[in-house]
Amino acid sequence: MTDSPVYQVALAQLFGTLLVSLLCLALGRVAGMSALLAGISCLLPTLYLLVISLKPSPAGDTGLGQAIKGEIGKFVLTMALLAGVFVTVDPLNVWVFFGTVALMQVCYAIVPYRRARRMLRQN
Repeated sequence: MTDSPVYQVALAQLFGTLLVSLLCLALGRVAGMSALLAGISCLLPTLYLLVISLKPSPAGDTGLGQAIKGEIGKFVLTMALLAGVFVTVDPLNVWVFFGTVALMQVCYAIVPYRRARRMLRQN
């Protein structure tokens, strides 16, 4: 499980959320809460994807349907959580909120990049 790229992305998002939230807390309580809510709104769909991707696929199945189901579910869940926070939470620091969302999405690029670099160094 810990070797799964999705697990590593979720871990990066967890640490990123905590770090950004603590740093934004220096700007104020609203900024810290905005960062935390944005991070959680990105982390929960990633955890959903992790659970779906770890389910064993039936014999003879490529698992493509399962992967698509996980990605679609992650997308829908992300949009619902972001919209829910954006509409219901007041006050919300919009710049911090969407900045944190962007940073959490960058984790999907950074984690595989670092993993590939590590594999290349081993060879």
